[in-house]
Amino acid sequence: HHQNQNKHTAPHKLNMPPPPQPPTPKTLPIRLISKVIHGYKRGSTELGVPTANLSPSPSFAALPTGVYYGFARVVPSSPSSSSTTYKTALSIGYNPHYANTEKTVEPHFIAAPTDPRRRSSRCGETI
Repeated sequence: HHQNQNKHTAPHKLNMPPPPQPPTPKTLPIRLISKVIHGYKRGSTELGVPTANLSPSPSFAALPTGVYYGFARVVPSSPSSSSTTYKTALSIGYNPHYANTEKTVEPHFIAAPTDPRRRSSRCGETI
């Protein structure tokens, strides 16, 4: 009786980032202030979850990768402007599905369906 044997080969090596490191008490809470920049628009068009793409910073390298729950707001452009604080899902990482090699930081404002911030962020805003 002959058995079919699956020959295992080494997985194809991709230029993948190092595995995520768990956050530690020294890395939490995470507090960021950054400008919004143009992204790939994959979150809103492909996934239905629009995110703000934060301007890359050398400080991103030390951030632990993962998806976090927190709060975010757009910094008012003038002292007389008001700002709403939103519950936020925050992705810090490499988006391995898209084989990104640069760590990105992308908050998603969790807002009511009628809130104008639910669908868009504006480049140049500070979050």
